[in-house]
Amino acid sequence: MSKNKLTEKDLVKVMTPHNAHADELAQLTEADWLSYVDDAGKSDTDFLTQRDDVQDGNRLEVAMSILAEWGATPDQIDSILPPDSEDDVDERAYCILSIKRYLRGHFNNPVNQAGFMRMKNNNEFFEGRTPLDIISSGSLTALREVEARIRNIGAW
Repeated sequence: MSKNKLTEKDLVKVMTPHNAHADELAQLTEADWLSYVDDAGKSDTDFLTQRDDVQDGNRLEVAMSILAEWGATPDQIDSILPPDSEDDVDERAYCILSIKRYLRGHFNNPVNQAGFMRMKNNNEFFEGRTPLDIISSGSLTALREVEARIRNIGAW
């Protein structure tokens, strides 16, 4: 029985992002922006403020776009990201980006990723309300809590 040795060319031919270290080869795109939102550990500085080179827009514009994708009305968007509140707008945008990232991690289907925020949830915290209804209250505490609940889906 003879065994042919695989060459590097043979291995590269069948390489995909799912079976290789694609992160070493990939170029960062706008679609990858949300991958920077990770609540695994807090840093001394806000590394998100240094990521403007990744895309043309800013975090607030991306967060507004995400809210629209979730079906938020202009009034809801203004409640969640108040235009006159510069003090906590970065944290609010961070929470929206974080929710989006965790939904992408929990659901493969983009329809489910966006639809989850409009789905009534009978979990004790949500009490029949949708996550979008809760964050539309404008409360930063509510936004943080929804982000934490979505981050921990499956642990409920």
